[in-house]
Amino acid sequence: MPPKYYAGAIAKSTPSKTKVVSRKNKPPTIADWGVGDDTLDRQGGHGICKGLATAWVIALVNGVADARSPALFSRYFNEVLRFQGTYIKDYGKHMDTHVAQLSKMGSDPNVRLIKKSDLRTIQSGDLPSGNWGAYISIWQHDIAIGSYNNDFFIMDPNCGLLGYNRWTFLQGIQSLIEGRRARKHKGPMDTIGVWFYRVA
Repeated sequence: MPPKYYAGAIAKSTPSKTKVVSRKNKPPTIADWGVGDDTLDRQGGHGICKGLATAWVIALVNGVADARSPALFSRYFNEVLRFQGTYIKDYGKHMDTHVAQLSKMGSDPNVRLIKKSDLRTIQSGDLPSGNWGAYISIWQHDIAIGSYNNDFFIMDPNCGLLGYNRWTFLQGIQSLIEGRRARKHKGPMDTIGVWFYRVA
């Protein structure tokens, strides 16, 4: 079941563009990998939201259809994103450091940072035009949002893929932010970190 703070966002999402994936914000088991290493042992059952959010933004802006398709998303989440996210989580605190480490390792993610903003909420004027993705750090939880071909998405590792049009998207993301603000006992002036990306 999605977290309580998602109730408003789910109610306003477009069901045909939504795929809920619950209780999957953790690495695949060691047996699923077929190999053991220190990264996998360290991750254990811990959440990998920051790695999942980065991997999804990279996929979305690079045009990977599975990242935005409700019919394909569950398989993609389980068979690709969770494996990528487990390793990417080790590459630093947020997406900017993840991208830098991937590039340093010779695995260029083909994305470029448009802007980094500290925002109280997300308004229409904050959104780039065209195809874009954003990594958002919301008080100890990391999610991803983005737009591709004028469809708008929230990808929460605790919840899955939620699809919107532009206006319901703004309502959905504001609902999520305000719900988490209340849950984490944050004040109206507390900000979230948002990193906006496009394909390089």
